[in-house]
Amino acid sequence: MNCAHCHNPRGPAKNSGLTLTIDQPADSEFGVCKPPVAAGQGSGGLQFSIVPGSPEESIMYYRMNSTELDVMMPELARSVNHEEGLDLIYEWIASLEGDCE
Repeated sequence: MNCAHCHNPRGPAKNSGLTLTIDQPADSEFGVCKPPVAAGQGSGGLQFSIVPGSPEESIMYYRMNSTELDVMMPELARSVNHEEGLDLIYEWIASLEGDCE
């Protein structure tokens, strides 16, 4: 919910090319092996939004794990990391199979 609020075809993050609605298929628009298009410094120098099996190489995990103003996601109403949520995203990305080559 926190992600899909902005990351949808009509949301404020529509220019990111990352769609995180409940009905979005697990393809590049969902972030798997999707290179950043509007992340700027928020990419942390990483190449893809989600790298299957590699949370540490995934922009999504990097941004959710940050409290830096121009990096953190979600952007609003947050000053600390939600550790349980981070653990869940970490485990989910780690469970994905495939590669981005």
